[in-house]
Amino acid sequence: MLKDRVVEILMAGKGGEAGRQEGMKWAVGGMATLLTGQKASALGMFARGVALLEKSWRERHPDFQGGFKERVAESVRFYEETHAHPTNRKLHQVGIPMIVGGAAGLLLAPAYRPVWLASAGLFAVGWGLNIVGHSFYEKNRPAFSADPLSFITGPLWDLKQTVGDGKLAAFATKVSGPVMRFAGARFTKQAA
Repeated sequence: MLKDRVVEILMAGKGGEAGRQEGMKWAVGGMATLLTGQKASALGMFARGVALLEKSWRERHPDFQGGFKERVAESVRFYEETHAHPTNRKLHQVGIPMIVGGAAGLLLAPAYRPVWLASAGLFAVGWGLNIVGHSFYEKNRPAFSADPLSFITGPLWDLKQTVGDGKLAAFATKVSGPVMRFAGARFTKQAA
């Protein structure tokens, strides 16, 4: 089946710390490639990076037996733990919406047109703010480097900090559920 072959290709590679590092390279490379206008290549690279990061996460947490809701809760806990400095949180509250909006514009707008260029600027500045937050205030790596689910739970957690809506965790489960169930089923089959 094509879907199984795609998953096999995405997850092929090293495990453990080497796999985490390889996953980071693919995910960051995918984001950088998005800035060149090569949307399909960027999405493929990013997907491979996320798959390798999730594989590495599962290997580092062999005792994790929870379902999807528990996985989301663990991701939210980790994200909160790695975003404790108030200045870093503020930079993320500004930077994350810029990244999300910029990524949407980069994917939806025709490459190198005014909307696409503005989106590229938002995306780059948003990442710049997050890098400053982690480098100078939090003094740690971005959460996605250890937990790929942070790409989803992180922006929702930051939104929750901004608007204070306790219902966002349920929304995160609904939004990310199909993707992580698909990935989780693949990891479970491989482990068996």
